[in-house]
Amino acid sequence: MREVIGTPLPEVYAWSSRAHETLVGAEFIIMEKVEGITLEEASLPLDSPEMSQVVKSIAEHVHAWSCLTFEQYGCLYFARDLERHCLPALRYTDSSGVQISDKRFVVGPFYHYDYLDKTRDTKRQNNGPCECLHITHGCCKLMLSSGSSLGEFHTAIVERGLARLEHTAPISPATGIYGPGLYQPSYETKIRALNAYLEIYHFMIPPDLSFSAPHISHCDVKNRHIFVDPNNSAKIVGIIGWQTTAILPFHFHRLEPGWFHPQQSEPDCDDDPSLPSDYKIRWKEQEEAHSLQLRRDLRCLYMSHLKDRSSKALQCLEICEDPVVHASTFPFTLFDVSETCFLFAIMMLEHEWETLPRAQGMAFPIELSDEEKQSIVIEILGVRKGVMLMKSLRESLIELHMINDDEKEELLLTTDDQYYAALNVLATLEALMIGEYAKNAEEAEEWKAQWPFRRE
Repeated sequence: MREVIGTPLPEVYAWSSRAHETLVGAEFIIMEKVEGITLEEASLPLDSPEMSQVVKSIAEHVHAWSCLTFEQYGCLYFARDLERHCLPALRYTDSSGVQISDKRFVVGPFYHYDYLDKTRDTKRQNNGPCECLHITHGCCKLMLSSGSSLGEFHTAIVERGLARLEHTAPISPATGIYGPGLYQPSYETKIRALNAYLEIYHFMIPPDLSFSAPHISHCDVKNRHIFVDPNNSAKIVGIIGWQTTAILPFHFHRLEPGWFHPQQSEPDCDDDPSLPSDYKIRWKEQEEAHSLQLRRDLRCLYMSHLKDRSSKALQCLEICEDPVVHASTFPFTLFDVSETCFLFAIMMLEHEWETLPRAQGMAFPIELSDEEKQSIVIEILGVRKGVMLMKSLRESLIELHMINDDEKEELLLTTDDQYYAALNVLATLEALMIGEYAKNAEEAEEWKAQWPFRRE
């Protein structure tokens, strides 16, 4: 990323991936300290020229990442760290259509720290694939038959999800509040969703297979991962946070910063963004509406820059706005987004099945009884209610000055009195939830067990 693509990453001075070979008995990495401040610390006004330049620079980096097409899925490794596996050298096609082989690197198994949480590393998982697949410039020849790399990729992520379920409780997504009377996660539903995914993903991926080709990108572009020059805040001097980077199907990557439209629908950049029709007089609502408009302006600037560069990333972003294509990334977000959302998407997909390019003349592969459909609708309503409750709780904590109103949402508790006051507020909110949704003592105990703000 640093030497080939030109992304401003810290230089690595020394590292070891073999704990037994080091004097300290642990893996290590020694790297350059980025001379700069985070974009978060810079606190640039959204309508400043400096922020506009930063957004254009981010778009330029995303365009550069999208110009390389690899021949394998997986994670990048230094060749010497996997030398005993005799893996082939890294091969990729650059923006000019030139095929390049780089013996310094190899593509190995997919690995992610998320799979090490809560003892999930105690069981061997399917960390593939990293098989070669052949690509010719201008025509990405990806076969979807059994045993091909793209098929193996989807199979592997489902098998990892199933293995993960064996080692952890059916965790609720952190985006909502869940319990009796709302949505409650279960092993059975998650397994049902994963198995359904294997049957239907082939029909959901982009019709143009080049958007399922292996690409690499930063998948978590946040303000705190971008460093700018403290003397010239319009200049990006470093990008960090590459722990989750992998070579994935192009449409699996997050190709734009999430802070453009936090929890908001995406605007149509062909139109001039305007203030909402319900723009009110109250200062806080004016401020929120104005901030939303500025974020939309920045997103439109970002998309416009990609359009000027004729970037493939723009085409991929537009394709991913299709709910069907978006749902095809479900296994990667199984524990961040409810599996009920995916099953609901499948249920809706049945109504437009014949419009899908690959579904012509084929029967819908998933059978859902009327009872199952009714259950899915009830659960999706519970999910949405839980999300709204979490949003309401967050707003309450912001109003009480207990958390920051930003993406970090750090607790603002500097004294013991503030800490105990926060506990009392959360306890009161918990009691209100139980009183609202628990129908009996047993459900009340379940709510207490699932309350996400328990005091440890």
